[in-house]
Amino acid sequence: MRIAADKRSTWFPVKSQKRGIALEFTARVSREKLVRHRLWEIAEQLTDGAASPLLHALLNGERFSSDEIEEFRQLLDRAEPERRPRRGKKK
Repeated sequence: MRIAADKRSTWFPVKSQKRGIALEFTARVSREKLVRHRLWEIAEQLTDGAASPLLHALLNGERFSSDEIEEFRQLLDRAEPERRPRRGKKK
């Protein structure tokens, strides 16, 4: 819980509730939302907010199943027509 406590000042994804003499910790957000938030934080720190270098680093040299590759293709197909503005600066 130390890692979560260190993040309390910016974005705290865990809540606690006292149950008798113990504290019970539960998630405030889904794993997907937490991962997305943390990756954007990393992108801000390492690549001026650009996601592409992170994707290249994660994908380079990894082996993926056919199902995973198909899921990536579907994600890219859904992202392309939206033409979302980039969160970071263009390089």
